[in-house]
Amino acid sequence: MDKIQIRKADFIASLLLIAFGIFVVLASLQMPLEASYGGVESHWYVSPALFPLFVGAMLIILGGALMGKAVKDGGMKALFSPSAQGARFTLDDKARRVLIVVMAIASFVYVFVARLDFFISIATFLFFLTTVFYPESRLLRKRLTWIFGIESAVFALAALTGAWKIVYDAYVYTFDILAVFTLIAMIVVAFRTARKEGVDPGKIRTTLWIALIVPGFLCPVFRYPLRTPLPHEGLVIDYMNVAFFTARRALEMRQGG
Repeated sequence: MDKIQIRKADFIASLLLIAFGIFVVLASLQMPLEASYGGVESHWYVSPALFPLFVGAMLIILGGALMGKAVKDGGMKALFSPSAQGARFTLDDKARRVLIVVMAIASFVYVFVARLDFFISIATFLFFLTTVFYPESRLLRKRLTWIFGIESAVFALAALTGAWKIVYDAYVYTFDILAVFTLIAMIVVAFRTARKEGVDPGKIRTTLWIALIVPGFLCPVFRYPLRTPLPHEGLVIDYMNVAFFTARRALEMRQGG
């Protein structure tokens, strides 16, 4: 693909990126930056709005940078020139990467966080987004994108049709369990594809550790010392609560005795 064709794809991708970033920022501004939960004041620096605000702002900044590059190299001019009408258009690798990132963030913010256990949501999002780029394997990226995309589409469809509430009322951990099995499937596929493609399996182990350590640190810190309710507490957080409060109760009884 020639340079002009690449810059045309970059310009379109930048528009999508900026538009979605603005949408994320506007939606985040609807969340309270300060509130009171059970008599405990939640300050702006632990507000659930901060993360999507940061993500939206970064999307706008990165989209603007990509647009500037595309305009500078003639991508916008070539896209809207008369000769471009009816021309064949294909997405380059950079544009595909941008679309994958937008899809992952959209799924995380609007499907996972509000409905799935927060630990599982972060772990799934991080493992997918780091693994599709870090090993630099097109086959791995394609396979994981399909798995993550199908999972996101099924969960979004369940939420839109009302099936989510029916299943959730029947058993509250159903979708959490499905998400865990999907994450396991992505991990298995990642390792198998890495062996097939000659990718260092250590890279997959690194992304897996990142996906587990980050929520393993963030969730307890926000939930207990900062006393900030997590967006959705499901399978993992509920059992984490049981373990934490059982241990604290045992310690209090031991000190009292």
